[in-house]
Amino acid sequence: MYSTSKRPFNRGRKNPSTILGLLGMAVFTGNILIGKYRLLTGTGTAAPLDGVPEFLILSLSIALFAVSLVAAEKQEALQQEET
Repeated sequence: MYSTSKRPFNRGRKNPSTILGLLGMAVFTGNILIGKYRLLTGTGTAAPLDGVPEFLILSLSIALFAVSLVAAEKQEALQQEET
């Protein structure tokens, strides 16, 4: 069922949901910065991803971070249970 070794499961590696969450936040932040640049230079009035797609990227990033935190807490609890 569970590994009985004392070594952590993800030793030295990030959880995939953490990496995807960070990537989503980078896309969201980049979108905001591009939109601000377009507004300041007068080349446009909106971000490239405006409205619903922007909201979906942000909500997906938040959900992935939540999954990552729950997985990390579960792993920590399993490690404490082994000792």
